[in-house]
Amino acid sequence: MRIPALTASVLLAELTGTAKPPAHVKTGTEALSDGIVYPDTHIAPAFLPLSGDAAINAYIPSSKPYVAHIEPRYVSGFVAPSGYTYSWVVDGYRLAIDTVGNKNYLTRTTISKDASSTTQAHVNACTQFCEKTPTCAMASVIRFNNFSEGNVVCAVYSATAPKSDAIYTTGPFNGPGQVSASYTFNRKAGRVPGTFTSTVTSSAVTTSSTRSVTTSSGFTTIRTSSSTTSTVASSSTTSPVATTSSTTSTPTSASSTSTTSSSTSSSTGTSTTSSAGAAATATTNTTTAPVYDQWVWVDVPGTQCADGSATGFALNLHAGATELVISYQQGGSCYDYNSCYVQKTAYNIDSGFSNATFWAQNQPNTIKWWFPFARDNQWNPWQKANYAWIPYCTGDWHAGDNTVLYPGAASATNHKGWSNAKLDMAKIKQMVPAPSRVLLAGSSAGAFGAILQYQNAQNIFSGTRVDLLADSGETPKSALARPSQNIQPPRCPTCDDASFDSYIVGLAKANTGSRFASMSWSNDTTIPVNQGVSYDDFSAEVVRLFKQQNAETSNSRNFMVQGSGHMLLWTTQYNAADGYTQATFLNKFKTDDPGWSSH
Repeated sequence: MRIPALTASVLLAELTGTAKPPAHVKTGTEALSDGIVYPDTHIAPAFLPLSGDAAINAYIPSSKPYVAHIEPRYVSGFVAPSGYTYSWVVDGYRLAIDTVGNKNYLTRTTISKDASSTTQAHVNACTQFCEKTPTCAMASVIRFNNFSEGNVVCAVYSATAPKSDAIYTTGPFNGPGQVSASYTFNRKAGRVPGTFTSTVTSSAVTTSSTRSVTTSSGFTTIRTSSSTTSTVASSSTTSPVATTSSTTSTPTSASSTSTTSSSTSSSTGTSTTSSAGAAATATTNTTTAPVYDQWVWVDVPGTQCADGSATGFALNLHAGATELVISYQQGGSCYDYNSCYVQKTAYNIDSGFSNATFWAQNQPNTIKWWFPFARDNQWNPWQKANYAWIPYCTGDWHAGDNTVLYPGAASATNHKGWSNAKLDMAKIKQMVPAPSRVLLAGSSAGAFGAILQYQNAQNIFSGTRVDLLADSGETPKSALARPSQNIQPPRCPTCDDASFDSYIVGLAKANTGSRFASMSWSNDTTIPVNQGVSYDDFSAEVVRLFKQQNAETSNSRNFMVQGSGHMLLWTTQYNAADGYTQATFLNKFKTDDPGWSSH
């Protein structure tokens, strides 16, 4: 059995510098780190056969910043809301659909005035707006820069627009705004019933402002106000809190509030408030009292385990903490009926993973031994950080983006680790809004996930340094070896889809202000079997990779323990061949010690 390929970020770099693309150039998607846009001269199909290996063409790096007809290989992580499906995948284009003279264009509304990136909530709000607009058949979410109406706008149409209509990089609504990305969804049932009577195209604007005030305890009081003349997207915040209060003033509005989530001893709250009216204004004040040094489960809407059930993550806050550690759970992988349902080579495929699972598996008692989460370990440099733990229930190294009915299976398998992790990290950002530094880490499947989600973390925690710690996350195979999971690899100048191990080196080269650490046994006992390679070939690849890190980067180092085993972070009682301790290696990694070195 081989661990299937993993999905990483498909998103490309935001435009940088002073040069500007010509009017009809397709130049990538929302913000990433490397500042380079890559052409794709060989577009892989959106659907791939599920049996056998498939050769998948990669993006080809280019020295030219703007190349015509750049298209993303896959749909990225947003989930099509109920009743909708992706259109012809505008997804990620730096283009918007034509509105000038387009007979199918109906109207638009502003979803957010100041959002720095597109979120699932924006997608949901746009399709909700479509549902309220008679004759709407297609909803397009557009992320703008420098557009007076706002940063995220929803335009709706009475019919699916042809692909050729997506030609605008600037000014699709006769304004100065530059398109950062767009995402388009079709209404499955066709047009919304009714007659559309308005031709107004520029007045529906929602304004919002959010102020987060960090209290003396290190948690956050969030105050949000919004006003609208058209429609307001509902939002939700889940916090490990003891008390929640809200006050709403809405002259003409409809509102609803629901609470969910739990911990070992008390319920925690989620407050969801929606309002709409011709001149409605709403103010919500939420004051939260944190629960420190205890694990609390947080449900995340839109996530899907392999069995289709929703999941979330666990959070453990520490008083006064400014740093954040995000860990991805380990647990194998699967890519067909035999591996998923007969051999059961991946965690939680049949059961899903919920709040009940977290406590039933006694995860708090297990993960406290994983070194970066060991609050009682004096050698742990992350001892006083905030912790977030993302469970594993998709069989795809936290990176798949496909739903497939495997022959023999009773129901479809959702390889949705890609979107799950993005949704989880977005929710973590709401709850820990301004960390001074983020560490992405994982062991085994979690290490692969940390590498592949690195650029998503950069996007979500924009402006914050993100470091990477990968324990037992190496392979000589391609990231695209198993197409049934729909892998979306990172984009960086030296990332090579033929070699998964090129990613950590390429990411390190593209992010010299961050640190990247690799760890492995000299003879891993698990990954070679999963990957279908010999032990000797695997060991040789680890040696090759570690030499490359040392030779080609100054911010990427590695630690190898001689012998046979799998995973190292569950204890610090390991030494390298030269006697150097694992604890010392990790402390120098964390503290930016200039003497940090490989062993």
